[in-house]
Amino acid sequence: MPARAATVADVQALPGLTEATEPQITTALTLTAPLVSVRRFRDLTSEAHAYRAAHWLWSMPGLGLAGDGLDTGEALGPLASESDGPAARSFGAVASSEAVPGSDADLMRSPYGRAFLDFRRAVRGWGMARVGGDPYQPV
Repeated sequence: MPARAATVADVQALPGLTEATEPQITTALTLTAPLVSVRRFRDLTSEAHAYRAAHWLWSMPGLGLAGDGLDTGEALGPLASESDGPAARSFGAVASSEAVPGSDADLMRSPYGRAFLDFRRAVRGWGMARVGGDPYQPV
């Protein structure tokens, strides 16, 4: 895919956002565009931007989009613990040996945010190609 920002059609193609309106998606794309650098994400820019905008839509209170079309595990995060009597389940971020910065904790709450983090991890090494490169800053 070309290195470009996402379009409304890119976001609409993602599963689980059937209730999102075009104006809502346009707002999400506009607000999240500064968070997805073409220089950093290169050919993955449109995909990363679409997932970042989808996370924004999913996590905004009052839009009623959280979990639309997704099963409980996808909507709430991976199963973190389970009891049998009386039945109890809790969902949350997957434990990792890598510390999750506070700014990423919100992204871990939705399947779209977790996908965005996957894109960011995929391009992390690209910024390190130059000596002293910071993987968390746009190249």
